[in-house]
Amino acid sequence: LIFNSVRGMAEAAPLADLLEALKAPQLRKRQEAVVGLLKRFDGKSQETEGEVKKAEAEIRAMLEAKAKDSSDKAQKLKEWQAKHGALLGAEGLLKARKLSENSRGTILALALENLEHKEYRVRLAVASVLQALAEVDGISVYLKAKKVIFESINRNFTRNSGQAKIKNQAKFLLPTADLLSLVSFEETPQQEKGGGAGK
Repeated sequence: LIFNSVRGMAEAAPLADLLEALKAPQLRKRQEAVVGLLKRFDGKSQETEGEVKKAEAEIRAMLEAKAKDSSDKAQKLKEWQAKHGALLGAEGLLKARKLSENSRGTILALALENLEHKEYRVRLAVASVLQALAEVDGISVYLKAKKVIFESINRNFTRNSGQAKIKNQAKFLLPTADLLSLVSFEETPQQEKGGGAGK
């Protein structure tokens, strides 16, 4: 996530307005809301700590909100945009080291719940949040998340190894040419007929 492009554009605003802006339909407004939150939280006063807790609670609520069973496209659009904004907010607070340990655990669980969200932009935001969590909590994030992630890969990832090809192999700069033997190339006509070298 690149906040630098909007850093300096988000003016000081009431906390409630910034949290509401996380649900905005425009991506730029959601990004500006995150920058605005970080500006407000740039300090360690009791007031700042209280506002951080309010932001944490709102972000959790946005992620916990269940999609309504509706065919209304506008409603579905609002739902994924709110989740996306919440994930952006969580990532920003994580990078600023503002989320408490308890909140980080909750955000991890909620992020994993959205790992297979229908909207790809939400899935990308989930990946960014997982990375930000790992930067704060290290290997423990991987240990907690690996089962869910591997199960998702097994459900969703398919690959026809017989059609895998590598073009311009020299560009890969592999440490040893033997590694290329691990990649399955397109079968030759002879192999397709069962006439491989081992037969």
